[in-house]
Amino acid sequence: MKGNHLLFWWLFYPLLLIGLGTPLAAEKLALQTLLQSATTKKVAQHSYWLRLLHYRSTTPTNKSEIVSQNFFLDPNGAQNPQAELNATLRAFYEPVGENPDQHAQCRFIARFHWLQQQLEFSPAPPLVKCPRFQRWAGLSKLDSLSVVFVSAYLDNPASFFGHLLVKINLKEGLFAHPLLSPTLNFGASPDPDDNALVYAVKGIFGGYSGRFSDERFYNFQHIYGENELRDLWEYPLKLTKTQQHRVLFHTWELLQDVHFEYYFFLENCAYRMAELIAMAWEEEINLYSSSEFWAIPIDVFFRLQRLQTPDGQSVLGKSILVPSRQRRLQWKTLDLSESQQYWVINIQRQPEKLTALEQSGLSLEAQAQVLDTLIDLLQYQKAREEIISESLQNLRQQVLLRRSELPILVKTPQPLTPDSLEGHPPLRTQFGGFQKNGAERGIEVGIRAAYHDLLDPVHGHLPYAELQVLDLKVRFNEKNWWVHQLKFFEIQNLSLSPTRLGTVSGVSWRTSGEWQEEALDKSQHKVIRLVGGIGQSIALQQDLVGFTFADTILQSRTGSMPETSFQLQPAIGVLWQTGDQWSMLAQSSYRQPLLGESALGPSTEWEGRWQVNSKWGLRFTWQQQGTVQEAKVLIHHFW
Repeated sequence: MKGNHLLFWWLFYPLLLIGLGTPLAAEKLALQTLLQSATTKKVAQHSYWLRLLHYRSTTPTNKSEIVSQNFFLDPNGAQNPQAELNATLRAFYEPVGENPDQHAQCRFIARFHWLQQQLEFSPAPPLVKCPRFQRWAGLSKLDSLSVVFVSAYLDNPASFFGHLLVKINLKEGLFAHPLLSPTLNFGASPDPDDNALVYAVKGIFGGYSGRFSDERFYNFQHIYGENELRDLWEYPLKLTKTQQHRVLFHTWELLQDVHFEYYFFLENCAYRMAELIAMAWEEEINLYSSSEFWAIPIDVFFRLQRLQTPDGQSVLGKSILVPSRQRRLQWKTLDLSESQQYWVINIQRQPEKLTALEQSGLSLEAQAQVLDTLIDLLQYQKAREEIISESLQNLRQQVLLRRSELPILVKTPQPLTPDSLEGHPPLRTQFGGFQKNGAERGIEVGIRAAYHDLLDPVHGHLPYAELQVLDLKVRFNEKNWWVHQLKFFEIQNLSLSPTRLGTVSGVSWRTSGEWQEEALDKSQHKVIRLVGGIGQSIALQQDLVGFTFADTILQSRTGSMPETSFQLQPAIGVLWQTGDQWSMLAQSSYRQPLLGESALGPSTEWEGRWQVNSKWGLRFTWQQQGTVQEAKVLIHHFW
């Protein structure tokens, strides 16, 4: 019996061990099969996988733009998409720890859902419940996604071209109100001790990292609309539920304190938000790529507008304006009679006149309009960080008290305001001819990277302001060609009262940097010129603005006759803007040297623009410097 017992264990014990180990062996075998299948199908080279990892291009020979190592499960995941794929698949089968939200299925939920569609998980890993994601996403309550364009803001270099947000709209529950909607933002993470110059330099040359964050929409509406006086335009996205979920899944992955490289001109909010929105499509779509030189928020909207749903509609829905405090103030002043305007101005200037409003002869409704406008005007002054005296602060309290005694007004509909996308696209090319003193003739061609000048159609842009970057003009005649001008940047802000009341205005300013011909009669001499000036602007009539500037100019002549000079240039001019069809600009200046000898003396210029549509226009220019006159006719094309 003893020999038979030993023979039994010798024959069946190994089989028993194999049987007990079958689940573990099967799981290992399934994972190995899965890894082999992923390699065979070249999943790691799929453009969507590379986009999930934010590789610089959709080729696996590059590296990720994410600088946070915690985003990758493999130590070489930022450079090796195959290694990251293998590590991700292994992590999906890991047992759940004390915190399920830290499991790979929850941290990388977009990867998990997409890989389930690409590969056959057999046996599938146990599904992990993700409580934090479920609370945050609320997929059962999801209604739609919107993109929000925040208008330009010239007081912050990072906001010169506007800003872009993504808004998550819910159909029910506590956060279904538009102001409570979760809203996504991407921005730099600057050092709070950096001054404006350091901030600009670091932002341009990649001295900061950037990251995604989410807040309730009312936070952004307060910061941008109430404090910075910027309009917000919301555009619903016509996406399927599957597409919406893809965006939310990947958003959750990026909200885990993930940092990117950040550059003002390309890898900015427009670039990152375009990447995020593009995750809705499994196929690659052309919103932005790292091979481009710049990314502008409004350009993302134009590109989205060109995308179509399967039934041929634009992906971008009809816009909804969230007006700034400044725009609401403008609307209210438009409804005031001359008598009501008189009372707003006089009470603001002489608070003691508030008590006399009751004897003004105005109806109670008209008095209520006066006080509503006055309240908004005082809040507008506060938002501009102007010094408000204690008497004006007391006036606001008294106005609010008096307003509470007057009837509630029927809310009037918002005036029709042109949508931002009714304006011109940011890129501009030009072609035309010039003539000097009735004799010398030639051709001028040019291209401008961005964005808008004083004569361009104003819809969708700041009125009486310009921002131009990389504006190149090249000239040809019968014999040769030459660079007429390379404008690196030009910013100009004619600060006006936003209302017809004339009670609030600021300092106008302008600055530019360029390499160009020294003067009309000195095309063979090139100068590098930096200009900065301050001045004052005033509304002469409706659509007609007068301005004066005192400019300082630092100029360095290049070539065979080098010279550096410092100059003063007083200037005066008028700007006529009549909407999107006609505009004209006339200005005269006199340049006087303070250091050095170069000086131009008097100069006069007139320029007119006639716009055919949002993409085509004509420019007419006449200029005189000393005895030299030049005329130009140019065709402009925006795209």
